[in-house]
Amino acid sequence: MILSQRKTGTTQILLLLMVLLPVFGFGQQIRVSLDPPDDSGFIEYVAYYLSGFDIQAGTSNFEFFKYRLVSNRYPADVKIEFTLKARSPSLGIPNPEQIMRVETNRFRMPSHPIQLNNRDLSNNTSFLYDQANPPNAIPVHVTTFMDAPKLDAYISSIITSGKIVDGDYIFTIKVRSGSPGSSLSSIHEITKTIRVQSPNSIQLQSPGGALADTVQNVIYTTYPLFMWNTDQCNTCQYFIRVAEFDRSRHSSLSEAIEDETMLPLVQSMEWAPTDVANSYQYPPSGTRPLITGRVYVWQARKTFLTTAGTEAILSSVYAFKIGDVSAPSSMQVALHPLLQTLAGSLSDSQYESFFGTSGALHDFIPEGPYWLNGNTIDENSVNYILSQIANNNVTVTGVRLE
Repeated sequence: MILSQRKTGTTQILLLLMVLLPVFGFGQQIRVSLDPPDDSGFIEYVAYYLSGFDIQAGTSNFEFFKYRLVSNRYPADVKIEFTLKARSPSLGIPNPEQIMRVETNRFRMPSHPIQLNNRDLSNNTSFLYDQANPPNAIPVHVTTFMDAPKLDAYISSIITSGKIVDGDYIFTIKVRSGSPGSSLSSIHEITKTIRVQSPNSIQLQSPGGALADTVQNVIYTTYPLFMWNTDQCNTCQYFIRVAEFDRSRHSSLSEAIEDETMLPLVQSMEWAPTDVANSYQYPPSGTRPLITGRVYVWQARKTFLTTAGTEAILSSVYAFKIGDVSAPSSMQVALHPLLQTLAGSLSDSQYESFFGTSGALHDFIPEGPYWLNGNTIDENSVNYILSQIANNNVTVTGVRLE
């Protein structure tokens, strides 16, 4: 009877442990994951210069990604793999092909997360350090595998320019993990595709042009809409600078644009940031007012992050003159920027037929909201579309009036 009671008690204890073990985590599969759990740990640059890489060692001297290795239980065994694939039609690689793979040996995380970035994964890596206090030095061996013929052809094609050729580059970080001594069956993988496209120059559109043509580059508003063309770049920043051209003090456009500015108002700023990539509406406040009869110059600037630091591209400098908005003229452009752009898009007779004294739209002033394909757009977007039509960059295939 006593043996039976003992056997029953042991069974109850085992059943209790089976219930409690998962609660306390002892029954969970060990899983090491990356934090953050998505591709937000990557830092995206616009240009990647060859000087930032040591191809043979598989290293880079700039931070490209930064993650933490975090386990749901410690200790945990881990293995990390990092691969790079490239697709670049200009290099004769129309489909993604693997260029390089870096992998660690299997190592153990004893008790804390590990801070990990790309500079930790090279042939010279001997240790990783966790976030314990003091940190634990974890022995790690890293091996770099490269497709030598492809890599040689790739390097020879970019060595003259000193930067990575335009194309799509696919980076993958794969973490395999498991319990000490067991198979590494848990996998966490993150892939980031980066499109490298060298920024092009900025082409100014309006207002203005050469200094000698200010008679032709007259505008009739003291709040002009500045517009320019540039290639698409999601991570680039854009700036503008406006100054007065004074013939008594300036001998060139470049001398005037480097002088005291109308925009930005605070001279120490040097450049005013723009909210959109290809236009800027001169504001009625926070700037110096533009004055009728005077000549002004303006320039746009584009900045972007590269592996060698921040770089900038400058546009040329345009000049324009503020016409007398009170002078009687059947072709005088109204102060509203949209009408100003329309006047530049239409011939004199066309504009007169619509907006002249006998036109159906005489004294018309555009007021929002503005719609495009069922979606609301702002005034700058409308102006940009009209300027694209005027420059024959967009073809109108049909018009519907409502």
